[in-house]
Amino acid sequence: MSTKHEQILDYIANLAVGKKISVRSIAKHLKVSEGTAYRAIKVAESTGFVSTIARVGTIRIEQKPLNPIESVTFKTLVDLIDAKVLGGQAGMDKKLDKFVIGAM
Repeated sequence: MSTKHEQILDYIANLAVGKKISVRSIAKHLKVSEGTAYRAIKVAESTGFVSTIARVGTIRIEQKPLNPIESVTFKTLVDLIDAKVLGGQAGMDKKLDKFVIGAM
């Protein structure tokens, strides 16, 4: 069973392009808290599903194609840098959200 957050993201992804959405409408329609709806809308905005326009609102937009760097999985990174994984083998196919590259 998917989480409330995932349900909201699926709902937004299945909306028609150009459809206007709001925190309250999603919270009421999916019977979730407004805080949960707000956080999911912010994630949808960062992934390119929606765009917030001042004085207009939040609108479902066509998702931009991912850059190759935006679809890096842990396995891809481990293979790329020839690393050794000590734990967490089950999550190797998950995508990296954020990462920082550093050197010593």
